[in-house]
Amino acid sequence: MSITTIKGNLLTSEGYIIHGCNTQGVMGAGVALAIKEMYPHAYHVYRAMFDNCLQERPGLGSISTAKVSDTRVIINAITQDKTGRDKDVVYVSYDGVRASMRKANSLLKHNPAGLDNPRLNFPLIGCGLANGDWDIIKAIIEEEITSAETFLYIL
Repeated sequence: MSITTIKGNLLTSEGYIIHGCNTQGVMGAGVALAIKEMYPHAYHVYRAMFDNCLQERPGLGSISTAKVSDTRVIINAITQDKTGRDKDVVYVSYDGVRASMRKANSLLKHNPAGLDNPRLNFPLIGCGLANGDWDIIKAIIEEEITSAETFLYIL
């Protein structure tokens, strides 16, 4: 499905908002930190994945969802393992992005939150601090998301 680009604030968009997280249980920078600060419930749901696990920690491709208003659901997608600041290291996992998008697509198909507008909104997932290649990630999103319109938000 083709992605529509919108200049605006992702965090105030309506529908499902998906963003990348890590396997460390931390939302300490970038879009994840902004979501943690604006929608603490989304962070608590993500953090509970780690605090409530009895055996293995959630891995790449896992997602959690948090309904933060009548018109907005946050999808925390685990798309990277480690974090860092080395510009020569690609921290995003393309396999993790693909697995997360598959799960998000299934969620969108059923729209369990009952949103009137079950669209999928996202930033340049994995392309900021995680140093991913947008052309690769864009192709993954276009291949995997078939159940809803998709919108890339840029500032």
